[in-house]
Amino acid sequence: VNVCGYPKEKGKKHCTIDTQISDNYDSIETDNISFEINQSVNVSNYKGMSGSPLIAGGQAIGVLLVQQGGTSLYCISFGDVCKKNNLILEYFNLNKIHNDPQEVLFYRYSLKSEQYYLERNEDRKFNKSILLNNVWLSGKSGSGKTALLNRNLIINNIQYCYVDFSAVNVSRQVDVLDEIFYSICEKFSVEHYSKQDNIIKDISNVIIHLNISKLVIVIDELSIESENLLKDVANGIMKLVNYVTNSYGENTLKFSVSTISSPSSLLSNVSKAQEFFYFLNCNSWNSELEELFYILCDNLCLDIEDTKNLILEKSSNSPRLLKSIIKDIFLLDNVNLDTITNSIDKVLGEIVAHD
Repeated sequence: VNVCGYPKEKGKKHCTIDTQISDNYDSIETDNISFEINQSVNVSNYKGMSGSPLIAGGQAIGVLLVQQGGTSLYCISFGDVCKKNNLILEYFNLNKIHNDPQEVLFYRYSLKSEQYYLERNEDRKFNKSILLNNVWLSGKSGSGKTALLNRNLIINNIQYCYVDFSAVNVSRQVDVLDEIFYSICEKFSVEHYSKQDNIIKDISNVIIHLNISKLVIVIDELSIESENLLKDVANGIMKLVNYVTNSYGENTLKFSVSTISSPSSLLSNVSKAQEFFYFLNCNSWNSELEELFYILCDNLCLDIEDTKNLILEKSSNSPRLLKSIIKDIFLLDNVNLDTITNSIDKVLGEIVAHD
């Protein structure tokens, strides 16, 4: 943590301190001090620095309190300031900006939703790997694969062709390859192209015909119940990637594939696939789900901190499920523990019924 203030012993000169939190008192509700920080070697008496902002990770997290003759350094976090001063809390709640709930709880990412998007380590891995290789994302439904794909391609201004299988009944491997072909033709207004007998060659030829400098073909979450068919489709995609890479070159054309199942369980030759693809698992949210909870609540002006742990537990490590619960709570006329519990049960019941 970092502090900048004006201790009396320095006169009119400012003093900066780089130090660490030594003790945390958040669990002691009767104490008005949140944590203690270590002293610095460049100051002997800190009187005059009380009220200085304490910075962590580029954000002000609280204010400094100097005690015991100017030699002990404590801090009270802004979270505790609000909790222990109802007037301040009420003021902040009244003056919060109510953002558009459709943008905050976005289903399909757009640049308007960027401030409500939580960037994770998986985003950074995707951005690096797509420059070098094709990317195969995997993870359970609702783990954020589609949002990750759209967001990072859009903010990096990478041209892509999105192949949507939501209206396609996949019964054979060729159904997927046909959809890729027609999606590329539709995206780039290719009206007259004579197909040959080999769909993989057709896809490769139409891409070469377009003469595009850089393109990512996005094959999003294939919902295929038959495991054998899904494996057949996955291996067909591998043949396509192999052929197109050999014909077109790997520097300008990339593929991004998204499936619920891990590619290692679908592909017959995993070691060969890893030469072409970087495998990225999107299931892990861990502490990030709590960060997303705060982003959603802050921008929707929801004061539901007391039920945070319950909501996160019932969200089952799924950002989609968390958004569904938050959306239902946002629509409530009266927000309390009972109504929040009912909302959670309602959302979970709808999901079970849908599944």
